[in-house]
Amino acid sequence: MRFLIAMLGVVLLFGSATAKPITIDEAMKELRDRGMQSVDGVTILGESMVNAYHKKQGFRLKLTGCDSTDHACKVATFQACKEVAVLSRLQLLEVANAYNNQNDPRGSMYVDNKSVLGATACIKTRNVLDDEDKFSMADVFEWQLTIRDFLKYIDSEEASNSVRSIMGGSR
Repeated sequence: MRFLIAMLGVVLLFGSATAKPITIDEAMKELRDRGMQSVDGVTILGESMVNAYHKKQGFRLKLTGCDSTDHACKVATFQACKEVAVLSRLQLLEVANAYNNQNDPRGSMYVDNKSVLGATACIKTRNVLDDEDKFSMADVFEWQLTIRDFLKYIDSEEASNSVRSIMGGSR
């Protein structure tokens, strides 16, 4: 009997810890509640996309691994891009590699080769909502910090490149 009670306790404890996939409406509400602007979204062919702004920086939240009946999704991927006019694509690749090789970078930086605007740096984070993970304020806050660090890093590299250009140096 004690064994059954103990097993019931384990099932209740671990059963409540499993993640709840997130719907587009829940994601949009969480973003709005955390101060994101111009939050809008769409679901096409079972996958959801949310576009929003944080301090004038646009970003996208893509929800994938979605259930076909309720469109609740198990993967949340944030992405933001910034045109970098003063760096070539090759220089920007070097910047992205340096960013990604830091001890503990927030997100993964890459160069968007499809951009018609020129050299464009992007940052991405991917959250798999399993085990005890649940899309929440912590995910949105972490994304805000990721955008902040990404923009600071890019701005610093642009400034350094401008100084090197004036001083006649190269990267």
